[in-house]
Amino acid sequence: MFVDFCRVSRSQTPKHILLQCPLYKDLRKQFWERLDKNEVQVGTDYDTIVSHPQATRYVAKFVQQTGLLQQFRCIELEEDDEPQGLAAMELGVEDDGY
Repeated sequence: MFVDFCRVSRSQTPKHILLQCPLYKDLRKQFWERLDKNEVQVGTDYDTIVSHPQATRYVAKFVQQTGLLQQFRCIELEEDDEPQGLAAMELGVEDDGY
Protein backbone atom coordinates (compact mmCIF):
# COMPACT_ATOMS: atom_id res chain seq x y z
CA MET A 1 0.00 0.00 0.00
CA PHE A 2 1.32 3.43 -0.90
CA VAL A 3 1.03 5.99 1.90
CA ASP A 4 0.55 9.50 0.58
CA PHE A 5 2.11 11.36 3.52
CA CYS A 6 5.85 11.71 3.89
CA ARG A 7 7.55 11.97 7.29
CA VAL A 8 9.47 15.07 6.15
CA SER A 9 7.01 16.67 3.75
CA ARG A 10 3.28 17.19 3.61
CA SER A 11 2.85 15.21 0.43
CA GLN A 12 4.50 11.97 -0.68
CA THR A 13 4.08 12.08 -4.41
CA PRO A 14 6.11 9.94 -6.82
CA LYS A 15 7.91 13.13 -7.90
CA HIS A 16 8.78 13.99 -4.29
CA ILE A 17 10.14 10.50 -3.64
CA LEU A 18 12.19 10.27 -6.83
CA LEU A 19 13.63 13.78 -6.90
CA GLN A 20 13.32 15.49 -3.53
CA CYS A 21 12.75 13.40 -0.40
CA PRO A 22 15.78 13.49 1.91
CA LEU A 23 14.87 10.03 3.25
CA TYR A 24 15.93 8.52 -0.07
CA LYS A 25 19.02 10.63 -0.72
CA ASP A 26 21.37 7.62 -0.83
CA LEU A 27 19.07 5.60 -3.11
CA ARG A 28 18.68 8.65 -5.34
CA LYS A 29 22.48 8.93 -5.61
CA GLN A 30 22.62 5.29 -6.74
CA PHE A 31 19.80 5.96 -9.19
CA TRP A 32 21.69 8.86 -10.83
CA GLU A 33 24.91 6.79 -10.87
CA ARG A 34 23.12 3.94 -12.68
CA LEU A 35 21.72 6.33 -15.26
CA ASP A 36 25.13 7.90 -15.77
CA LYS A 37 26.93 4.54 -15.93
CA ASN A 38 24.55 3.38 -18.65
CA GLU A 39 24.69 6.70 -20.50
CA VAL A 40 20.98 7.40 -20.08
CA GLN A 41 20.58 11.14 -20.57
CA VAL A 42 17.31 12.36 -19.04
CA GLY A 43 18.04 15.60 -17.21
CA THR A 44 16.16 16.35 -14.01
CA ASP A 45 12.60 16.87 -15.26
CA TYR A 46 10.32 14.30 -13.60
CA ASP A 47 8.05 13.76 -16.62
CA THR A 48 11.06 13.25 -18.89
CA ILE A 49 12.64 10.75 -16.51
CA VAL A 50 9.57 8.56 -15.97
CA SER A 51 8.65 8.53 -19.66
CA HIS A 52 12.14 7.82 -21.02
CA PRO A 53 12.23 4.22 -22.34
CA GLN A 54 15.75 3.56 -21.08
CA ALA A 55 15.24 5.16 -17.64
CA THR A 56 12.09 3.31 -16.61
CA ARG A 57 13.93 0.22 -15.36
CA TYR A 58 16.02 2.40 -13.06
CA VAL A 59 12.94 4.24 -11.82
CA ALA A 60 11.32 0.88 -11.06
CA LYS A 61 14.41 -0.31 -9.20
CA PHE A 62 14.54 2.92 -7.18
CA VAL A 63 10.87 2.65 -6.20
CA GLN A 64 11.26 -1.03 -5.32
CA GLN A 65 14.28 -0.25 -3.15
CA THR A 66 12.37 2.38 -1.16
CA GLY A 67 10.06 -0.35 0.13
CA LEU A 68 7.08 1.98 -0.19
CA LEU A 69 5.10 -0.33 -2.45
CA GLN A 70 4.69 -3.37 -0.23
CA GLN A 71 3.10 -5.44 -2.99
CA PHE A 72 6.55 -5.56 -4.65
CA ARG A 73 8.63 -6.37 -1.56
CA CYS A 74 9.31 -9.96 -2.67
CA ILE A 75 10.45 -9.06 -6.18
CA GLU A 76 14.13 -9.30 -6.97
CA LEU A 77 15.30 -7.09 -9.81
CA GLU A 78 18.11 -8.04 -12.17
CA GLU A 79 21.65 -6.99 -11.42
CA ASP A 80 23.05 -4.05 -13.37
CA ASP A 81 25.94 -5.93 -15.00
CA GLU A 82 23.78 -7.39 -17.77
CA PRO A 83 23.08 -5.53 -21.01
CA GLN A 84 20.25 -3.10 -20.55
CA GLY A 85 17.91 -0.97 -22.55
CA LEU A 86 18.44 -1.18 -26.27
CA ALA A 87 21.60 -3.26 -25.87
CA ALA A 88 19.60 -6.04 -24.17
CA MET A 89 17.38 -6.19 -27.23
CA GLU A 90 20.39 -5.95 -29.53
CA LEU A 91 19.22 -2.58 -30.84
CA GLY A 92 21.21 0.60 -31.34
CA VAL A 93 20.52 4.24 -30.50
CA GLU A 94 19.04 4.69 -33.97
CA ASP A 95 16.22 2.34 -32.85
CA ASP A 96 15.46 4.39 -29.71
CA GLY A 97 12.53 6.24 -31.25
CA TYR A 98 13.97 9.71 -30.74
